[in-house]
Amino acid sequence: MHLKTELSEDENFIRNELPEDAQELFDLLIQDYPHRIAFLQTQYDHQRLRHSMESLEQVEKLEKARNLTGRSVHLLERTVTDLKKTKASLPALTDIQSQIKDMKAFLAPKEKPSPLFSEAIKIFLETKDTTVQSTVVKSYERTFKRFLEVCGDKPMRDYTGADVGHFKALMEQLPESYGKQRNDTWTVQEFVADAKKRKLARISGKSVKNHFTKLSGLWKHFLLRDLVDRNVFTGGWQFDTKSKTNRVRWSDTDLKTIAGQP
Repeated sequence: MHLKTELSEDENFIRNELPEDAQELFDLLIQDYPHRIAFLQTQYDHQRLRHSMESLEQVEKLEKARNLTGRSVHLLERTVTDLKKTKASLPALTDIQSQIKDMKAFLAPKEKPSPLFSEAIKIFLETKDTTVQSTVVKSYERTFKRFLEVCGDKPMRDYTGADVGHFKALMEQLPESYGKQRNDTWTVQEFVADAKKRKLARISGKSVKNHFTKLSGLWKHFLLRDLVDRNVFTGGWQFDTKSKTNRVRWSDTDLKTIAGQP
């Protein structure tokens, strides 16, 4: 209780405990404290501003270097052409061509890391194994299999809206019976060709949307880890989700007849 009382006291309590010759120094320290904090804050702000300006200068220098290198590559390539016409010695040409190669390597954009789709789905499904039922994991696997059939196996960053649009167009042409047989071995393309040939009813928009939802989840997982640039399965894709079956309401008489039976 004594300790709690002391902790709740202000600086006057501490001041009164000091010898008289130290109390004046204590007062000066207390008065100086806010000014010192403000000074440190100002120092920090100046340092941050200086760092920002230095970073901007570095970016400008890099951009100037890239522009100069680009012009230099053009001039060196012209020089090589001229030297070939004069039948210059091979070492001279080799040296210039080596410089051109190094400069082009400097100018080339740095590739960002991105896993292959086939590798990405393994990583993603491992996160699902312990959190969802095995039937849900199987449904993800079926969707990913179909996307691979349609768009091929590429690094995740390389898929574009064109790939997604192609996948959507094919999936919408699947027959209504798709997914209702356990041992389907056909590819998406084979299903679509058969549906066109036999003029079968097509799959619902809701089913296609379900595939998009699963693929969107995969892309979101890697977007959060900066391994893709954007989620290509979001952003306004439209689906016809109207029910294809017209429901007719039972009459009260029919309902009473049914309810009255054993």
